[in-house]
Amino acid sequence: MEHFIQFRDAHLEDMKSISDLVLSVFDKYVGPGYSLEGQSVFHSYVQPDAIQKRFSAGSSFIFVALHDKEIIGAIEVKNGNHISALFVDDRYHKMGIAKHLITMVIEKASNISSITEITVNSSPYAVDIYKKLGFLQMDKELERDGIRHTPMKKCL
Repeated sequence: MEHFIQFRDAHLEDMKSISDLVLSVFDKYVGPGYSLEGQSVFHSYVQPDAIQKRFSAGSSFIFVALHDKEIIGAIEVKNGNHISALFVDDRYHKMGIAKHLITMVIEKASNISSITEITVNSSPYAVDIYKKLGFLQMDKELERDGIRHTPMKKCL
């Protein structure tokens, strides 16, 4: 790859690009396994204004990966230790971007003494990816509001 990938904290002006990335990857890989209700609920959750509201309120933080100034990966974490979204542009899959974003989350969480684990409700598509990154499955697949997910965690 000609240009290296940069990682940084998200900025307010990134919200539309983050939303566009997440929706693109979701619609291709995750959404087809969800009911119409689940797709609609998720789409509402990742609209730019919804992301911006959580981000501005401080209830979540977001790291992004960029290639040539284009956002190609994003991770949103709420409550300091729960991954609520992790998406990487499919042109950049299997390049270690998700692993690097999770490492950034772990580093940030490790500086907070009350945080002992990182949790995620993984989509069916990503369960094996999280397992490769050291997450353990905590329960069988569940469904809430049409969103299929498997609770997982990684101890720090």
